[in-house]
Amino acid sequence: MIFLVGPHGVGKSTAGPLFTECGFEVVDTGPLMRQLHARLGGALSFGEWVRQGEALHGLDFTNQVGATAAKIVLAQAAELGREAVLLGFRSLRGIRFLLEHAAEPWERAVIVGLHGPSDEELRQRWMAREGRSISSDDFHALLAAERAAGLEQIYEHEHHTVVNDCGIHRFIQEIRDLSELLAAMPHQDFNGSGMVARRMAEALV
Repeated sequence: MIFLVGPHGVGKSTAGPLFTECGFEVVDTGPLMRQLHARLGGALSFGEWVRQGEALHGLDFTNQVGATAAKIVLAQAAELGREAVLLGFRSLRGIRFLLEHAAEPWERAVIVGLHGPSDEELRQRWMAREGRSISSDDFHALLAAERAAGLEQIYEHEHHTVVNDCGIHRFIQEIRDLSELLAAMPHQDFNGSGMVARRMAEALV
């Protein structure tokens, strides 16, 4: 199970389809959560729904909801014999929660960390993707919330790093090379012991 992590605007939405091309099942937990909110949230905004859920069910409310939604897609991927790539996680707690509820050991997780250039460049990319503007202060607050949630802690455990600061074409090529390398690996080689990181480093130098 591969976790593709990074802040808003770093390129996760661009990278996801490239993994799909290599036969992976890409699961973006963000839209899944939004769909559940649309069905279950009533008149509450997404933030209000999350806060209410955490107040009623504890801090793992979003992890539980996300894991429940993701497990359906993961089961379909398993039936097709596909490895899953998951987007949208911003804390180690969330990753461990999903692995536990999907009966997958931590050692089977491969974390790919996407890193961007300046916060301002990330803001420009976010606005281009969303088709709307956001102030620097509001976007910095958004990034700060991601970091506070635990994104930096995930980075400490990443097995491969992709820095998206040299243009879209180079980024696409690096993601394509990485996805092809992972797709060619035997199932048993997906582990956190360092073998994946070593083989990726050897293949991509």
